[in-house]
Amino acid sequence: MKRRKYESDELDSFDEIREAMNALRNEVVNEFEAQQEELNRLRDRVTKKKKKKGFVMKRTMLSIVMLSIVAGVLLTAASGAFVRNDITSEIAGNPDFLSEYLRNVVNSGNTYVFNPIAAPSGSNNIDEGAMYYDISANTFYGSKDGSTWTEFATGGATSLDAAYNVGSTIDVGGDAVTLTVSDTDDNVVLALVQNDSTNDNTAMTITSAANAANAISLDIDSQSTGRDIEGTGATWYVTGAGLATFTIGAQSTPLDRTANTTSQAGSLITAGTRIVEVTAVAGAATDFVVLPVGVLGERVTIIATVACELRTIAASNDEINEVDSDGTQEYQMTAGDIVDLICVEAGARWTAVSHTILGAAKTIVPD
Repeated sequence: MKRRKYESDELDSFDEIREAMNALRNEVVNEFEAQQEELNRLRDRVTKKKKKKGFVMKRTMLSIVMLSIVAGVLLTAASGAFVRNDITSEIAGNPDFLSEYLRNVVNSGNTYVFNPIAAPSGSNNIDEGAMYYDISANTFYGSKDGSTWTEFATGGATSLDAAYNVGSTIDVGGDAVTLTVSDTDDNVVLALVQNDSTNDNTAMTITSAANAANAISLDIDSQSTGRDIEGTGATWYVTGAGLATFTIGAQSTPLDRTANTTSQAGSLITAGTRIVEVTAVAGAATDFVVLPVGVLGERVTIIATVACELRTIAASNDEINEVDSDGTQEYQMTAGDIVDLICVEAGARWTAVSHTILGAAKTIVPD
């Protein structure tokens, strides 16, 4: 029987493999039948002529050689019939088959080939540490938790814009993100450019969930001789030492308040307010507005468009012009009065002067 070698390009489908194996089986069967007939004839001759032992051994060895040739044919056909992605128990259990499988899976250059597939469905098909190449998305996915697939970062990203296309959110679960310019680099650390003049969106927003009294949304730590912040054209700025400079000036928006019979949100002047306008009373001219706990040097100007009273926080013992004004004693303002107050002792005393709408000075004595 002539040995035939099947190359991989000849056997690249299961049908072709099946046809080749059937043909080989028929050849083997025919060969064995022929050998069996020859052995039968030899046995008859030995019986009749007592053939020498060496002749019998020669024929036996010939049969063994033929069997080896048949086995070689089968192995050659099987190895040539390898199809990528179809690893079976026969391949895994045969060193020759397994080596052929690995040679086909690992490309030249020692690169590993992933068979592109659709996303595995169901949580039962996900294992922590598993990965696959998605046939639709043309990218790799992996599982870090054994329950979800996560797309791998694009290896070809060569710019921050390409990285942004992968994802625009950073979960800062560890240390803060830090941008550093080394000495002599002569660079701006971070530049924000908002070119959308159509929608006029904000260039930067800061959202903080911290609500403690000393919570900080933006902390600037610079040299005291420099400027912490500067406005357009340097028309205003705040230095590291805390000096604010405005070319035109600073203007405060008046706080609208309604006088009432209790210290509630509508009648209490918010701490730090510069200008207050009393526009209404809840009931009568005996209703009042309430000064906040003062900070030394704090100034407040009250413009009363209606007649009402002015007092300090109840049970605080805070004074207006040396008079305890936290309860039964208040300063009566008439419509049109302009009252300027300055805190001269933190959390204790306010000094006030008053003028009419025509500028005439009035004496302030709470009673």
